[in-house]
Amino acid sequence: MIKEELTTLEEQMGFFFGVTSSDEAKSSLQKGLLEFEELKEANLSINQAFPLLFWSIIDLLARYHSGQLENQGSMVRIKKFLKAFYRHDRRDTQTLLLFRNAVTHSVSLFAFDASSKREVRFKLSNDGPLLSQESNVRFEINTEELHARLFECIEKYQTEMKTSTELQKRFQKVFKKLGYIHS
Repeated sequence: MIKEELTTLEEQMGFFFGVTSSDEAKSSLQKGLLEFEELKEANLSINQAFPLLFWSIIDLLARYHSGQLENQGSMVRIKKFLKAFYRHDRRDTQTLLLFRNAVTHSVSLFAFDASSKREVRFKLSNDGPLLSQESNVRFEINTEELHARLFECIEKYQTEMKTSTELQKRFQKVFKKLGYIHS
């Protein structure tokens, strides 16, 4: 059984980040990344499923980073993770979070920004900068850049976790519940 095989932190991290594998299970991260690549290969990067899966992966990583399993506080958790590991202009953090809400809660890629009391709309593209502002309420998101930066983010998180005992403790807490999915 997979649980018995993954007893040390090194084994768990190797499995989670895809260094090692198993025929009977996939790590939750590797499952998400595999499906992400399948969407990309099918030329669906400007389909709403692509950024939706991106935000699911970010949420998963943010859970590991925070050590929190509960659903409450997801936006705070994600915001902290983005600031720590995802390469972006810090002035764009709130816009990225609005994009997450738009992708997750609206097929029309619409979100309401309570702080500025404005409706914001997003458009998906596959070129240009990560985020470009077309007007005060319209933004374009480059999903190819979103994708590329996710892998940088994962590598940065993995590197930091190797030397941080606090991140390792949080990781192991979440890994016990969400570490793998049976194939």
